[in-house]
Amino acid sequence: MRALIRRRLLLLVILTAAGACWFVFYGGRYLQHEDPLQKADVIFVLAGTRAERLLEGYHLYMEGHAPLILLSPGRVEPGEALLRARGIRFPSDHELAREVLVQLGVPPIAIQAPGPSVDNTAQEANLLRARVQSHGWKRVIVALHAVPVNRVQPGDQRR
Repeated sequence: MRALIRRRLLLLVILTAAGACWFVFYGGRYLQHEDPLQKADVIFVLAGTRAERLLEGYHLYMEGHAPLILLSPGRVEPGEALLRARGIRFPSDHELAREVLVQLGVPPIAIQAPGPSVDNTAQEANLLRARVQSHGWKRVIVALHAVPVNRVQPGDQRR
């Protein structure tokens, strides 16, 4: 009788371990949910990367998800401020991003970059909220790099 209980307990432990292993490797697929994109009023490109989020915003724009791209002004580093104080033109990240988008074929009128610099995502969210309220936008897409860039080329399917 004890041998039977031990075998069942061992089988239960093995099945539990196998289930836990499966969950570690495949369970995330069932926990993640991505809603299909709908048309929006604007695509907001967060700062923090030089190209990945910008490319995602570009692709979303070109796919017709929104008529406008709003670039986060990002953070002005102390060295940038020092150079500008000395009269040296040093382009900001959002100025470079705007130039890249125009070179990719986005009309300049479809690109906006709000003024003051922001230091973190919470400040970006506050900036976006103020813009949404002042423009009466109903739906915003926040451009994130959904797949690591080293896995796909810019023209490849992202989802």
